[in-house]
Amino acid sequence: MDKVSKLQKQLDELVELKDEYEDLVMLAEQNIFKTEMEIAQSYQDFFTNKRNTEFVLYDKFPGLEALKLYISKISTEFPLYEVGSLNAKELAELIKHFYQFKRGAEYDILTIGATELYEEPIYVCGRKSLLVEPHMCFIIGNDKTLAPFREYDGQFFNEHKVYNSIFLNARKKDLISIELDMGWNLPKIDIECLTGSYEDKSNQINFFDYEKNCYTSLEVDKFKDIYNFKLENVPYKKGCVGYQGIQDILDFNINILDSFIAKMLISITIYKQNNNIQELTSEDYNHIFDVLYGEKVDIIGQADKDIPKKLVYVPNEKHGK
Repeated sequence: MDKVSKLQKQLDELVELKDEYEDLVMLAEQNIFKTEMEIAQSYQDFFTNKRNTEFVLYDKFPGLEALKLYISKISTEFPLYEVGSLNAKELAELIKHFYQFKRGAEYDILTIGATELYEEPIYVCGRKSLLVEPHMCFIIGNDKTLAPFREYDGQFFNEHKVYNSIFLNARKKDLISIELDMGWNLPKIDIECLTGSYEDKSNQINFFDYEKNCYTSLEVDKFKDIYNFKLENVPYKKGCVGYQGIQDILDFNINILDSFIAKMLISITIYKQNNNIQELTSEDYNHIFDVLYGEKVDIIGQADKDIPKKLVYVPNEKHGK
């Protein structure tokens, strides 16, 4: 066989081999896609396909890789997001009691409000627009972890420095800060803050907007969805720690050493889903605590006692309002 014919034969064999490999790669890619979809679906099914109408505490959950596939293949909304809404006061009380039963110590709930001053990426008259935004939170912890925040309890501070102190530092073991949702035309929580101005609106959070030079108010939502609305950001948490576990899918920070709180709250929303419950009742809470600890707890009544209905307004030092 002459050299050209020999080389041509080798070329034909290589082309044939390449076609075979391309077929194998295509088949592998198809199988990879199918398997990834199955994992993503299994992640969703883990939360949505449970049918037990009795309360069950779930302790093991799918991991980070399954979460990433669920987000990329199915949805950026957590599977239980639609049933994740809990009465905000009762949520704080639940967390308080979960801590107490688990740690065998007393925990408290602080109710605090503060304004935040931040820059919008919009220029007005040659400078960035500054906005004054109100925040309300419940902080649950023990004597030690709540010590830096107790002086703020039961008050609404029209101060950015207070906002920084609370919302940047209230994150550690034995401490959970839940920020409430604000907006218009919400089912309102029964917490009021009055400034003393004739412009005050009852049953709302009133404050002086020192950037707009006027009094204003906002309603606070009675409910809080415990799940992170921007689920696509969860696997890529900022900082060196990164994703640590199922507690990271919640809409508030929970230390990894307090992950039992997240597992209990997720289990409660599965119970809500399985029983088509819109809002938990005293009977539901008693059932949950009976299963967990063999006791009954008046979550609704205790929340009413622990959380004030009125906050004392503390004016901005610079503006006196």
